[in-house]
Amino acid sequence: MKEKDQVVNYYLSDTGNGESYHEGVCGGDKVENVTIAGAVNEKDGKKTIKPTKVELPKK
Repeated sequence: MKEKDQVVNYYLSDTGNGESYHEGVCGGDKVENVTIAGAVNEKDGKKTIKPTKVELPKK
């Protein structure tokens, strides 16, 4: 995500590969235009998001 012309990384706070969307979001290919809704937190300069909704782009 870009904020003020800077790329900012958000890390998902979830169960990892146990999530149904895991392969589509965290798989080996670069996936763009993923929409994630949830609660954002920041600790030690690292931003995380606890997803409540994940939408992958339609193919």
